[in-house]
Amino acid sequence: MAELLRTQVPQLKDEKLNDIKKWFKAQNKQAEFHHRHYIADTEYIPFDATQTDKEKHINQFLADEIDYQIISWEEVEQLGYEVLPNKYFYQYVEPVSSDQLINEFWELEKQAEDLLSGIKVL
Repeated sequence: MAELLRTQVPQLKDEKLNDIKKWFKAQNKQAEFHHRHYIADTEYIPFDATQTDKEKHINQFLADEIDYQIISWEEVEQLGYEVLPNKYFYQYVEPVSSDQLINEFWELEKQAEDLLSGIKVL
C-alpha cells in the first residue's frame, strides 16, 4: 500500500479531498505488525553464551523482569475505574415550555390569593 501511495501522490495532488478519500477506501489495505522479539506468544530471553548454568540464567532473568510488585497501594490513591452513571443511564427530558410555566405560576398565584382571602374572613 505504501508503494502504491507513493506512486499515486503526484496524481492525487490535483484531486479533490472527497475523490482522494474514495480512492483510498477502494484500495485493499492490510497491515500486520510483528515486534522483533514477540512474533510468537513467548517470552524473549536474551541469549548469553557466557552463562554456564542456562536454567539459572533464565530463572534469574524472569525474576528480575517479571517477579516484582506491579502496583503498590502507596503509589496510587485510588484504583479502579470510574463509572459515570449519567453517561450510561441519563435520559434527556425536554424542559417544560415557558408558556406552561407561566400558566402554572398564575394558577399558584390564584391559589395563594384564595388562601389569603380565606384567612382575612376568619
